[in-house]
Amino acid sequence: MLGVLTMSYLPYLERVLALYSDGDGLDVVMEARSTFTELSGRFSEEDAWHETWSRLFLDWFGFDYAVAPYRSPIHRYVVERYEEITSEGSLTLFRGLLATHRSIFEVRRWSGGKLRLVDVIGGGRWVLEQPFALGGLRSGDIIDARIVPMQGELTLGAGIIFHPDEAVPYISALVEHLRDRGQLGWKTVHLLARMNLQHLQGPSLKLRSIYTPKSFLIRSYV
Repeated sequence: MLGVLTMSYLPYLERVLALYSDGDGLDVVMEARSTFTELSGRFSEEDAWHETWSRLFLDWFGFDYAVAPYRSPIHRYVVERYEEITSEGSLTLFRGLLATHRSIFEVRRWSGGKLRLVDVIGGGRWVLEQPFALGGLRSGDIIDARIVPMQGELTLGAGIIFHPDEAVPYISALVEHLRDRGQLGWKTVHLLARMNLQHLQGPSLKLRSIYTPKSFLIRSYV
């Protein structure tokens, strides 16, 4: 289930991804896909959650994946196409896309077209433009989402993981466990994504055996 954005960043991201649609660019994408699989879990086109994980990957690749000497494909695009995007008046927009922020968020409230979130990892508070409610989302829910600056407004990225309601207390306990041990960081987002994927792949497994410091998924994380 995806939020409706006041303005979509996707056409601009697609312009960036077009740089990697053939030749050596495809090799870069495949390398990135392998890295993403290690971080956030393996998925295939046959999976019911394929669209969500594909969206997560494309956003992660475009915004976060380092392509030396640039810190991301978006960064490369801005540097290489600076004159072009300046002349078309989209430089400010692309600069906003250089500052997206993916994390684990607790939903505090949605009202008046505003979505209020608390960053569980970084601790910041965010107010986003969200004119339409995300289906089933309630105060206290935990989501894996990306905040995207778009021309003076903050909106949600298209790829969102909705962690199960029943997993919220386990996630809170896990986050505190990692924080106490100095292991809480941005890789925690990927750890929880893998835990969510484990839940989707094995729904018979109890959530308390997945979202826990004793999970086998922790071994590769730490």
